[in-house]
Amino acid sequence: MTIIINWFGPCTEAEIKWATRDKSRFHLITGRRHDDEPTQLYYLGQCDAPTLVRRASTVYDRQYWWGEFGNLPPNLPNAADLAEAVLAQYWDVHFTEKKETIRPPEPLSIAVHWCKPDRHYRKTKPAGLGAHPTFLFWDGWRWHIGKI
Repeated sequence: MTIIINWFGPCTEAEIKWATRDKSRFHLITGRRHDDEPTQLYYLGQCDAPTLVRRASTVYDRQYWWGEFGNLPPNLPNAADLAEAVLAQYWDVHFTEKKETIRPPEPLSIAVHWCKPDRHYRKTKPAGLGAHPTFLFWDGWRWHIGKI
């Protein structure tokens, strides 16, 4: 089973509010809390537009991204929640409540692609996300991480 997630951005606040209408999407925010720190990932999850904007209010130089599932395994009913929990754990998201890692019933891979808002693939990852894995694989015993 494979879950593919396409991240689109950076988006304006108006675009991200539009994207929150679809409940099958989730969002992330990058930015800095202080002028002297590097850009990093501050939020990842599914929420409505007011909650997303409120969470971003303390982050400077923020960028909004929305994620869309390229496919979800039909025999795994909690695939979206599983993908969110795994990414939050391995990407070390600052303001996202860390969920307990769900262990899939069978081998699973999660692949992440970064795209421009016009749906074309990016050649490089956004600032602040360079060290984060873009491929995660559950072999039945443990998670393996890497880059695509």
